[in-house]
Amino acid sequence: MFAPQDYDSFSFGMGVCTDKSKKSISFGGSYTYTGWNTPTWHERLKPSYFELQEYLRQYRESSKAEPTK
Repeated sequence: MFAPQDYDSFSFGMGVCTDKSKKSISFGGSYTYTGWNTPTWHERLKPSYFELQEYLRQYRESSKAEPTK
């Protein structure tokens, strides 16, 4: 099941540190945005689903017909 979630903002950060020069740089921030529209969608079964379903049905029936060793 697909369920959208709302967030006020995203926080991010990045930093660089080098051992040789003993210097470091870091910065960060947050990104705010207005709400997004949730697109309409629906699930669809691909044609191969029905082919696989039929194959498994036939396999199950043939397995029941074979005697157990």
